[in-house]
Amino acid sequence: MRLLIVSATEAEIRPYLKEIAESGNGTDVLITGVGVPATTYRLTRALMQGRYDLAINAGIAGSFDRKLPLGTVVQVVSDGFADLGAEDGADFLDLFRLGLAEPDTPPFTGGRLENRFRAEGLQEAQGITVNTVHGREESIRACQARFSAVTESMEGAAFFYVCLNENIPCLQIRALSNYVERRSRANWNIPLAVSALNHSLIDLVRGYTNENLIR
Repeated sequence: MRLLIVSATEAEIRPYLKEIAESGNGTDVLITGVGVPATTYRLTRALMQGRYDLAINAGIAGSFDRKLPLGTVVQVVSDGFADLGAEDGADFLDLFRLGLAEPDTPPFTGGRLENRFRAEGLQEAQGITVNTVHGREESIRACQARFSAVTESMEGAAFFYVCLNENIPCLQIRALSNYVERRSRANWNIPLAVSALNHSLIDLVRGYTNENLIR
């Protein structure tokens, strides 16, 4: 079985990379760079060069849900491009409301990128993917009104878009590093999120051959 670990930055999965060096578990790692364009391009190239049985996108994310403690690891099971569309005054029109795409045209289902694979033991969450991270109270409230998302990332939907189009089984796991609010790095806990993320990722990869891991 071939397994591909995908992350935007090396820093997010550095403990896992150390685990690979020490255990030689044979998984491939792809560092895409930050954002939708880089993720789409580099992941597509990787899948053109080799076929994988499973791709795992691992990274940190902001959380809209303040009931979840920072460091919580979730598996994002539904994602979408939250800012791909047009503004109409205070309203936002995505590609589907604009009539530029059909909401059930593959790989979309109801305008979302739905992933049917699951990793047991990880909390499920809805996500959104953005080009500009939210940092204004007005835009955060508007975003929360449009989506029932828990996580905000800059790559997740691109990862799903490519994998679902290519019929590659995939998982997206995210550790919450901060709450979505006006930018205040003093309130972030990236070390905690990275530690939790890599603990879950290492356990996930170790258990990959367990037939009960993915359903």
